[in-house]
Amino acid sequence: MPKLNAILCEFFGTLLLVVSVSCAALANTAAGGNALFGEALLNGLPVAIIVTFTLSTSGGQINPAVTIGLICIRKIKKTEAVVFVMVQIAGAASAGWLIKQILPAELARQCLYGTPRLSESVSKAQGIGIEGFATSLLCLSICATVLHPVKPHKNGFGIGAAVAALVFIFAPMTGAAMNPARQLGCAFAAEHWENHWVYWIGPVLGAVVGLRLFSWILQRNLSVPEHFQEDAPKPPDHR
Repeated sequence: MPKLNAILCEFFGTLLLVVSVSCAALANTAAGGNALFGEALLNGLPVAIIVTFTLSTSGGQINPAVTIGLICIRKIKKTEAVVFVMVQIAGAASAGWLIKQILPAELARQCLYGTPRLSESVSKAQGIGIEGFATSLLCLSICATVLHPVKPHKNGFGIGAAVAALVFIFAPMTGAAMNPARQLGCAFAAEHWENHWVYWIGPVLGAVVGLRLFSWILQRNLSVPEHFQEDAPKPPDHR
């Protein structure tokens, strides 16, 4: 069972994330939908800050897909993961209620409170694939930073940068949720549940595959770095 402060970090971290991305979508809508780069930055920066502040307490997960993926690489106990996923969902739902109260309704309805949607040219199967691929790339940034086997980072700015880049690339196709809780909170506010399941299956599959694959690759390639061996003392030659 995780400690109370870790539970609170995941709850409020997820809540703040959903509120932030909803406000970012609202700002883009107010700008006529032509501020994708700005919206991407406003997606990535909150992730960087939230992960940095919660990393040492709860691991800065704030994403049910990532939490489920961490089970597969044995970085979290199953009981803790179940609690964290439930807390993340509760935080997202609370954020959905909150943004419905504080954001201007007419403008917020135009962007469905930031709810990611599939483009008309993207099928459900393609949506699952795109969300899965984007989430697997997000997991690469996680493995290369905070889960790095040699020099783990102590902040979330690498992850935030990855989120911003992925939103900029994939948002026109699927909205680039990469996080079921982020999708849930916005959908809860907008009461928009079309293709909601796509944003659970895609990210969860992407996180499971991505974390297992990239953590395995990094462990194999970085457990004995060759460039460190060059300066190591060589054993004496007794021939």
